[in-house]
Amino acid sequence: QIFDVQGNFIKTIGKKGKTKGDFREPISCTYDRWGRLLVSDHCNYRVQIFDNNYQYLADFGKYGKSSGEFWGVNGLCSHLNGDILVVDSDNNCLSVHSSDGRFISVFGRRGAERWEFLYPHSVGTDEVGNVYVSDWGNHRIHIMDKKLLPYLELESHML
Repeated sequence: QIFDVQGNFIKTIGKKGKTKGDFREPISCTYDRWGRLLVSDHCNYRVQIFDNNYQYLADFGKYGKSSGEFWGVNGLCSHLNGDILVVDSDNNCLSVHSSDGRFISVFGRRGAERWEFLYPHSVGTDEVGNVYVSDWGNHRIHIMDKKLLPYLELESHML
């Protein structure tokens, strides 16, 4: 459901289902720099894109364990350059896609060593483009610079 800043109901988008514009466990949503709504559709293994009137535009992703495929799409955000960053908790990675959904690259793998993930959950950026990935299973935050180069890991014992 969509609400304005005063909390007034605007509209509902989608319903439970597999067709375009419908959802099976929407986990996260965000807006990109063009005002489009991006929604992680967990059990449909995709990201859906809606225009600023909440009309379905496109989607990308499919079930799988290979680069560019999703097994557990969770958090997502739009990077300063327009790319869409998607955390896949079951593939234990951060997947990078162009603004139209084309796969670009993937970061991470399952593990507990430096720059490995164990059920990453969410991703966000700051005003200069640094990227923050919460790593639920390893109890830490991975920080990458705006070029997605590893910068720092904050572990729970450091906080």
